[in-house]
Amino acid sequence: MALNLQRNWEVRMAEDLQKIVKTSRHLSIPTRAGRLDVDSNSVASIRFVELPDEILLAIFSYLNIAQFDDIIKASQQRDLHACSLVSTQWNAVSTPLLYQHPLLQGASYDLFTRTICPSINLHIKKSELSHFVQTLNLNCLVHHGSKSTTARLLGRTKGSLTRFVAPQASFSLNCYPALSKCRQLQDLDLSLVSDSGSMRTLFDSVAKLDMLEYLHLPRSSGYGDSVAAETIVWPPTLKALFIAGGLDAAFWMGEFHFPPTLGWISVTHCPKLSTIEINAFILTLSCATRPGQLQRMTFAYLPALDPTSLDEILWHLPWLTDLSVSVDYVSPDMFQPPQTPRWMQDDVEMSGLSLKTLSLTDSGNRGDPQKFFPDDVVPEDMLHVHLTTVNVDPLLGWQQSAYEDQIESLEFELEEMNRQAARLGNKVGQGLVFRRRL
Repeated sequence: MALNLQRNWEVRMAEDLQKIVKTSRHLSIPTRAGRLDVDSNSVASIRFVELPDEILLAIFSYLNIAQFDDIIKASQQRDLHACSLVSTQWNAVSTPLLYQHPLLQGASYDLFTRTICPSINLHIKKSELSHFVQTLNLNCLVHHGSKSTTARLLGRTKGSLTRFVAPQASFSLNCYPALSKCRQLQDLDLSLVSDSGSMRTLFDSVAKLDMLEYLHLPRSSGYGDSVAAETIVWPPTLKALFIAGGLDAAFWMGEFHFPPTLGWISVTHCPKLSTIEINAFILTLSCATRPGQLQRMTFAYLPALDPTSLDEILWHLPWLTDLSVSVDYVSPDMFQPPQTPRWMQDDVEMSGLSLKTLSLTDSGNRGDPQKFFPDDVVPEDMLHVHLTTVNVDPLLGWQQSAYEDQIESLEFELEEMNRQAARLGNKVGQGLVFRRRL
């Protein structure tokens, strides 16, 4: 009886299969234009070919461009996460990109730390995903996490980390040992750190970073702490130094030994910096840097400076090509050579200034709101032959109708110099631009 039942079941299943095959010779697929009839035999013969990993990686790389806009970055992360759910192959290709430049804020930070640091003891359990992280931007965090968590994150990602932006509250002295081991680090931003730690520990830690190019000092640095400039060992590949904080005279008036790669110095948010100290610092730079080495400088938010503190900056450093300065600390005399410029004192032949880009900003503490006019920037002699771009903060009020003639004159002069630069095969500037810039 059992054998008959088994036989009957096999025959029945075979007959059902034949009926399905006969009735599915033509499939009807709904489309927008109607219904499409497809032969089932041709559908069965189609073989789906998987794209090579290299092509998928090239496609996904367009979703992984490092962006500073959080909205764009969030959209990129959602797209990469969706790609990782398609198949095993897509997951293997998109996951490394998903962790390279993560957007960390709110609840996503807690999930990220649990993934990268599943255990306090690294020898017990570690995450292989930590080797993919290249950027740790924690500027959106205030009270999320702890200082020990930040130190663990630096320790887990030290082999691949190239950019680190420290959080405001959860970064302190115990993070420096892990930070000093991030030998691939190229950009270090500590500007938001609120903890006023030891300046000596900070400089000793960054001195070990042989690939560091951009260094932002904390705005809280220097308060209650002092460091002599001649004792600082800078990273050998440093290209840009952003100075901030309450640094004292021992720093500003000391003897610096900057690396030959340094090309940009920014001095902002230094409330204790005086006119005497900034002039001593500029004179030190004029002696410590070679012509053509230091090409870009920025000055803003320095409330202790006088209205004419930086009038001679161009003449002490005539090889500057890009200067951004608040009109709070300069006057129209900045374009007039002093009686004894530096190259006259040192018997150095100079044909004029090398300035190509001038940015005039507003730090909000101008004594005379009408101290600087467009006519003051119009190049009238050979000292300004290279100036091709002037960026102006809209807060200066130059867009008022009262300055229309002066603006036209300045634009004409800049256009003429840009045409001359084009004839000589040099880089052409942007002319007159109204925008905020530091």
